Formats: sequence, structure tokens, C-alpha cells
Amino acid sequence: MTVLSAFGPVASAQTEAAAQGPEVEESFAVGALFRTADDAVNRQDWKLAIDSLQRVIDAPEGLVAVEAKAGGAPARYVSPRWQAQRLLASLPADGLQAYRVLNDGRASALLTRGRRDMDLSALRELCARYVVSTHGREAVELLTSWLLDWGRASEALLVLQNYAGIFFGGSPLPASLELKRAVALMLLGDRDGGRVALDAVRAAAAAADIAPQSMDAVAALADTPAVTVGDGGGRTVWNGALGGGRCDGRMDAVVPSFAERLPWRRAIPSVASGTWPELDGLAVNMLPALMPVYADGRIYVRAGMEITALDVPSFSLLWESDPGAVGIAERAEQRARWTLAGERSLLSDYVAGALTIGEGHIYAVEREVEPAAFDGDGIIVIQPRNQPRRAPQPVVANRNRLVAYRTDTGALVWRRGGAWDGDERLREVQFLAPPVSAGGRLWVPFELAGDLFVGVLNPADGALVKQIVLCTLGGREVEPTVALFAAEADGMMYVPTGHGLLFALNVNEPSVVWASRYAEDAAPTNNRMRGQPVPAAQPPQEWLSGPPMVAGRWVVLAPTDAGDLIAFDRLDGAIAWRTSRMKHRYLVGSDGTDAWLGGNQISRVSLKDGSYLWTTAIEEPMGRAALCGEVLYVPTRKDLTAVDAASGAIALTYELPADQPPLGNLFCAGGSMISIDPSEVRAFPDRHSYESTLAAHRVHPTDARIGMRLAFMELLEGRPGAALEALDGVAMDESAGADSQKAHMAHLRVRALLQLGSAASAGPEEAVGYLERAVASAMNEQDRVSSRLALGDKLRKLSRHVEAYRALWSLSQEPVADTMVAVGSVQRPARLAIADTLRRIEPELGPSDVEDIRREAEESYRRAVAGLG
Repeated sequence: MTVLSAFGPVASAQTEAAAQGPEVEESFAVGALFRTADDAVNRQDWKLAIDSLQRVIDAPEGLVAVEAKAGGAPARYVSPRWQAQRLLASLPADGLQAYRVLNDGRASALLTRGRRDMDLSALRELCARYVVSTHGREAVELLTSWLLDWGRASEALLVLQNYAGIFFGGSPLPASLELKRAVALMLLGDRDGGRVALDAVRAAAAAADIAPQSMDAVAALADTPAVTVGDGGGRTVWNGALGGGRCDGRMDAVVPSFAERLPWRRAIPSVASGTWPELDGLAVNMLPALMPVYADGRIYVRAGMEITALDVPSFSLLWESDPGAVGIAERAEQRARWTLAGERSLLSDYVAGALTIGEGHIYAVEREVEPAAFDGDGIIVIQPRNQPRRAPQPVVANRNRLVAYRTDTGALVWRRGGAWDGDERLREVQFLAPPVSAGGRLWVPFELAGDLFVGVLNPADGALVKQIVLCTLGGREVEPTVALFAAEADGMMYVPTGHGLLFALNVNEPSVVWASRYAEDAAPTNNRMRGQPVPAAQPPQEWLSGPPMVAGRWVVLAPTDAGDLIAFDRLDGAIAWRTSRMKHRYLVGSDGTDAWLGGNQISRVSLKDGSYLWTTAIEEPMGRAALCGEVLYVPTRKDLTAVDAASGAIALTYELPADQPPLGNLFCAGGSMISIDPSEVRAFPDRHSYESTLAAHRVHPTDARIGMRLAFMELLEGRPGAALEALDGVAMDESAGADSQKAHMAHLRVRALLQLGSAASAGPEEAVGYLERAVASAMNEQDRVSSRLALGDKLRKLSRHVEAYRALWSLSQEPVADTMVAVGSVQRPARLAIADTLRRIEPELGPSDVEDIRREAEESYRRAVAGLG
């Protein structure tokens, strides 16, 4: 269709659609209403024109192209509501008067309700549906004032921009509104735009009766930080990728504590047969595709087919999603087929590896899978639907389903998708990310019959409330492992497509506000389509899956289908700037003014123009970096590198303990740095939280989580006696995770007793007593072996050779003697360390001692043989 002449000619959205990429829907019904209105205006049939345009405003469908590329194809689209409002505002005086006669009553009622009850929804409705009425200006003044007071600068600016576009074109707003626009721009970090708006206000200040003090106060905002979420301290919720919401990626400031035999370490259910990072076929630059969520002191991690919930302070296991929840036989069959992805899916399947949280539920996408191949980028090769299967080429099915679990118990709440779904609209969908919770609904992208949609679901049962079409793919295949993570801020949802388009949706009344097209990368020179296998492994070249990042005035996107970082104007989707990806793979975070990028480089980029402020090279990154306060923590194969976020200088390098493999994706919250890799989750408590932990322990001396954390910190500072005191008053409960807490507490107690037993200040008998208590307290194999080795060695040093020899020889005969222990910087079987000590003891034994030990050994051997019979 062609937009009405009142708005000037623009290209048809159908032009060159196949060549330029997916086709954005333009509603035939809306086009017919526009044509009817245009004809009615020409005939001065104001009632018909007004009714036609009001129908578009009340129920906008599809989008309207407003900007054309040089080649003729549209580059930007907006909601037809905005176009209809512009046409109404441009009616001749008689037509405008007729509109107000018909609609001022409705607008007045909404304004009265909004002012009386401070009802934002009433004012929003007035501005969305009746802004051309007599009461539109007053509603805009009141709504934007309240939004600015409540820190919703971006929504206020969107209202002001819409009003300016409808009534004033490119001219400044009336001074009182332009002053509000200046405030919003300043708060969002657009200092230059704010100053331009303020200059326009100064020019009109005398006539508009604007006080100089008001303008001076606005000018001072140029020195204030941009409006953002998360100030690097006390973040309590991490709803999804990059934190959900604005997806600014900012985490709590921590200084991690590293120690061997860390108690905060837990293996997670996984399909990986190897040990991180030595997974089968691990390609260069492949990072874990595991995206955790966090709320109320709990972290939830997906790996393979289960979800694990852990209490962060104590690292107790709270629950694992019930394999029987989807049927024992079905889950067993799926698990048998998970050998596909085994390790590689954990490094490339962002759709199945991510979680989101909201409305009391954890959400995940589960797929049916079978053995698959991977291309040279480490991407799972997908068998296209309705194509014959080539026998030796294993594939991943692109069928999947959306699942919700309770956050407190892990109980299954509902499943959506698959042939069994009662709603036939969801039976064939392919979900492309876990949902985002906003406005009391769930918003989830999915593909159906070659089209991309956003589904609006009821969180209680997953029922489809509305489906919003984004675009038609025009024969393109979606990448089932590339997640279309969304960001949400101030009532707007920003959804990427992975196919050259970014969409903005209104959360308050589900509809598309704008879409913006960007240039995708050219086809590879080897003519390989993405997803086809190649002979040799190659380093991945594209951005990894991640959500857009809402930062001040901009929406920043690292698109998986383009080699640039792109900033869009949040208000209308216009591209502000593009900058090269270089060697980066993902967005790390933003403070509203600048953004940080991660990968084989760590860089800081100005959001004003996309310029690089600094770049620091990183060797062999193993997980996603984390922006924690003013520090960027970067996990590498050799260590943990701390980079100063302001300057890019390497502030510190943390050497990992000998028993720690490289860290995976990093997450900082709850007073700890947490590492998530395909094999396990580890937590490293914040060294600087000692005082607050001690104060909490004094108030709650029986709290197990606080006592264990304090004991660990006392051990780090070399105070084992204080560690024991912290543990002695703890009361264990019988809640979920109690067994795990007991094991952690026993481990901390053993470590404290071992330190006391080896202290130079301990007398001989006192030292033996500590070590015997350690042996009695040990619950896991490592502690059992370490405590008995320490006791045997202490007895040897005290010249109690017979006791030492008997204790160690008995240990050598037990299965736990095969446990690996640290000897210096080397891991060795305990059996070898025992043999070394026994050889040192043997020359000190007398003939009678040797004979007694020999007889005891023979008797032990006979009992063992008799037991076999």
C-alpha cells in the first residue's frame, strides 16, 4: 500500500521484499480505512473520515512504512495509529471541530479520572486515542509531568515526541512541553539533544512565562547520570539474559575469595560426558550457552534437561526439576537421545540453555533432540522441516515446548507447544526464547509456518491471549538454537529477529509501535549457508545470542546476523550509529552512557556515537565476563582477570586454586561471584562482606547460611578457632537442602580442625585431639582422606610410629584411598601419598612392631577373603 498523500509519498513495503529480507506486515484492512478516509476528506464527509481514522487508532494492525532505503525498500515502519492521529490533526478547521464534537466527551471523562485518581492508564488511553481532542494538550502536560517525577523519562519522551510529530512536525513544542522534553533527554543521557531543546525554551521563555530558575535547574541535569537500572549494589533480581528488563548487565560489586576445596561447589545435571573445559570437540571461542536467573537469594541454572535451584548463601540444593513431571518413559527416551548435543549443545543452544523468571515461575524451552552434527562455527545443524532426512546426517528436531515451574518447589505448572497442546494455534510453533514477564503477561517469540510472532500468554496456565505478527520470513529458515531474547523498559518491548529487523512493542496495549531494518552481513565467500557442516573447524564469526540493551535514549543491538554493533532511537527506531564488531562476541553491560563489549577483546564504547574509548586484548576467554560495580571480571583458561571499567587497565589477575578448573560464565549477586559451566556451579564469597556477615551472625547466631559463610571467611583470614565458634552455635533445620547444608558445614569444620591441628602453637596432645575430631567430623571422601592423612603424619612427627603406620595402612586398604588429593601443586591418588609416608615410617619400626603389623595384615586379608565367600 501507499501511505496517504497527506504524509508524503513513501515506498511500498512490498518493494524488493524478497531481495531485502523478511516482509513486514501491512494490514489490508488498515489500508482500506486510510483510503476511505482520504476519499471522505476530499468530499468533506467529516463523519466518515473521522470514524475511519478512529477505527485505525482504536485497533491498529500491521505497520506503515515511513522511511525508504536508497534502493527503494522500506527501512523503518511505524504503527498506523500515529499516522491516523497526524491525519486527524491536519484536518481543516471544520473537520477538526467535528472530531472534537464527537470525541471531547470521552476525552474529558478520561482526563477527569486521571487527574482525580492519579490514574496513569486513563491518561495513557487519552493520549493514545484522543490526543487530537480539546483535552489532548492538558493530558500530555499532566502525564509527562508525572512520568518524569516517577523516573520514567523514556515513556515521557515518547509521549512528547508523538505529540510533536502529530501537531508540530519538525518544529519545537510549546515552551512548557519543550522544557519537559529537555528534562527527559538530559535524564536519558542525550545531553546534546537536551541542550538544543533547552535553547528553544530560552528563546521562547519571555513569551511563555518560563522562570529562569526552571531553565537553570534543567541545565544542571547535564551533569547528572543517565537514568538506568542497577547501580552495582544490592541487585536482588536477575530476570533473564543480561538481567532482564533493560538488560543493562550491571551486577553487584564483589571481590571474590578463592580457596582450594571450596565448599560452595556443586555438580549440575548435565549431558556432558567430559569435564569442563575438556569437553569433546570444544571449538575455539565457544562459551557456555547457560543463562541463569536469580531472585530472593536463589540462583536457577539450566544444563541439559533439568533445572537446578540453589540457595546462594549456603549453596544448598533447593530442588531439581522433576524428571517424572513430563512422564518417566518420555524423559528417559529424550535423555537417551541427548547424546547429540552432549557437550556441544551446552555451548551453542541458547534457546534451551536460557531461563527467565516472573510471576512466581521459572520458564524454559525444552526441545526434542536426537544426535546431531555441527558446522564449523559450532552451530547445531538443523534438519529443515518437511525435507527428507539424509541417513548419515544426524539432526536436532526444531520442535520444542515452553515449560513453567514453580520457583519455590520446582513443581511443573504447565507446558505449551507440541502435538498434545489443547490450543491448536500452539501445536506447530517453534519457541525461540523463554518468555519475558511484563504487564502481568508473558511475551514469547515464536515461529509458525514461516512467520515470526510474539505470543502474549497468561502466566497462570500459559494460555495464548494474543499473537502479534512481526514479519514473514519469505522462505528463510530460523536458527532454532539462536535465541531472540527481548528487552523491556518503560512499557516498551524490544524484540530482535535475527533477520535484519528490530521491533518495538507497546506492553500496555499489545501492539507493534515500530520496526527498523538494518543491513545484514553478505553471504560467506565459500557460499556456505549457516547451519551446513564444513570440513574444518573455524572460529565463530558472529555475535552470540543476547538481548538488546536499553541504555538512555538508545536501544543497542548486537545482532547475530550482522557484524556491527547498532544503536536505535528508542522512540522511532531510527538508526543512530553502527560500529564494527571487531573481535567481540557479546554485550557485557552499560551504565547508560557507555557500553562494554566482551569476547577476545574487552572494550568500552561511547553510546553517543559508537566510538571505542579503549580496548584490552583477552587470551582464551572461557566464559562471559561480568560488569560488577566498577570492575569487569573476565574468565580465561589460565586465571580470572579483573579489568578496570573506566580505563581498561588490568587491575588484578586472580590465580585459581590448583583444584579449580577455569571459570565459566560469571554472575555476581548475593555477596558472591558465581561461575556457571556445563559441569558445575561454583560460588566465591565476597571478601569485603566480612563485617556485614559478622554483624548478621551476631543478630542471628543460629542461622546456618550466615554461620557457614562467616566460618569460611574466618578460615580465609587464618582464624580457624573463630570459624569453629561460628559453626558451633548453628542450628540445622530439616528444610529442603538440609543434607547439603550438613555436608558443607562438616567440610568447613574439618578444614578448621585441620588448621588448628597443624598450627605451631598447638601442643602435641592438643594437635592430635583436633585431628581426631576432624576424622570424626568428615562426611565426604576428600575430607575423610585428608583428615586421616594429616593425623597419620602428625603421629609420625610425634614419633608414635606404630599408631601412624596402622592408621595409614588401614586407610590404604579402603576404596577411598583412590581419591585424588593435592600434593603441592599436583593432584595424586591418596594411595600414593600414603605409600610415601609408610616408607618413611618403616625404618623407625622395631622387629616386634613389624611382626604385629604383619599378623594384623594377614588377619585382615583372611577376613576379606571370607567375606567374599
